[in-house]
Amino acid sequence: MSFIAFTHFAYLERLDIDEEQRGNGIGTAAIASLSSEYGSIVAAPDNENCKRLFERIGTDVSNEYWMVDQGFGVYEV
Repeated sequence: MSFIAFTHFAYLERLDIDEEQRGNGIGTAAIASLSSEYGSIVAAPDNENCKRLFERIGTDVSNEYWMVDQGFGVYEV
């Protein structure tokens, strides 16, 4: 996991889960832990799988953080 911490939120740059471990809640748990520590998480998915995760657990904030959109939206958790 790679992120940048700010005063009231963190920007999640990267979260990699081994393919065999996906679907077991590991990514969701890691994001929840980071969110509880920093207040909220902002992430710009770079692939369809990651986008599905953030659609499920986050809110689309692409209009607010358009400058970091990598083609799959921007989400806040």
